[in-house]
Amino acid sequence: MGGAIRVLQQRVSRYIAFDLSGSVYKAVNIFPDSDKLDILRANMHTPPFRKEIFDILFSPRALHHTGNMELALDRLIPSIKKGGILAYSVYSNENNFLMWGIIEPVKRFANKFVPRLVLLGISSLLTLLVVAIIRFLYVQLDRLNLKFLPLHNFFMVWSKLSFKTIKIGIFDLLHAPFAEYVSDKQIKEWEKEFKLKPIQQELLHDTVWGYSAYKNT
Repeated sequence: MGGAIRVLQQRVSRYIAFDLSGSVYKAVNIFPDSDKLDILRANMHTPPFRKEIFDILFSPRALHHTGNMELALDRLIPSIKKGGILAYSVYSNENNFLMWGIIEPVKRFANKFVPRLVLLGISSLLTLLVVAIIRFLYVQLDRLNLKFLPLHNFFMVWSKLSFKTIKIGIFDLLHAPFAEYVSDKQIKEWEKEFKLKPIQQELLHDTVWGYSAYKNT
């Protein structure tokens, strides 16, 4: 929805937005007159970049949808300059049993048998339910400083989002062909494999790993 490029537009001198989906071209509509932004439709597994050209490479919640995160990192990291930064956010294996244990199997069924328009309708109904649960349960408990329910921090983040944004998020969860959930152990293994020097690793609202590191070699 353009959140990342809105931040980058204010902070960097030049950047490239790239994604496998043709929706990436909608970024032009956000900053039609920008002389900083280049747009490219490309696959993380076959990125068309030369070696060591980026100061920073940032993947916000996309690696876990590639089907092979290790391959994506292997192909992308060479394009970062020595001493440059790799940053990404991915779904966490920790605290996410609802997603990888229940929703993912349902999603695989839905993608195989349920038409896209039907999924959109289901997403709308689920959004109504989720918004009601957030507003009348999680928000009320939070006001009493009661935070014992599962995914409390996650739903409090969602409580600040619009109905449309939540609907898009739910549809994404149902419609994305696959999603992987990354453990702390896996992140540490990638550090060793790709010779990364960690800067920060944080479990964002308990369900997403936010990670950044310098490229050592």
